[in-house]
Amino acid sequence: MKKTFQRGFTLIELLVVIAIIGVLAGILFIAINPSNQINKSKDAKVKSYLASVPAKATISYDDNSYSYANVCTDLTVPSGYTCHDAADEWVVYADVPSDSASQIFCIDATGKGVITNTNATGIADTAGNRHCNAAI
Repeated sequence: MKKTFQRGFTLIELLVVIAIIGVLAGILFIAINPSNQINKSKDAKVKSYLASVPAKATISYDDNSYSYANVCTDLTVPSGYTCHDAADEWVVYADVPSDSASQIFCIDATGKGVITNTNATGIADTAGNRHCNAAI
């Protein structure tokens, strides 16, 4: 009698391979952490916009007879950002997308850019000054 061998894989072998692939995919998914990557990209977008603000504010300053009074109007600040201006200073800030501790990115007329808590943003202190890190 002649023995014949069947080609192919058994059901158990296929299930083991699928289980191994599933475990590896789960480990990779945890390592990549897509929500963290999305938040990092949102942070980069906010930082990029804020980095461009001083140059735009300088152009506005020159166009408005050496006054920062219309910086917020000239910048056309996107939603999610807040801008305050006065004749000699301005501040623009936005929430840190990846942070749940209520922090903000802030940049002011001095060119100083910081990450700070919302309770110390210095948007406008009691003297009317507009800069990052002043007590409100």
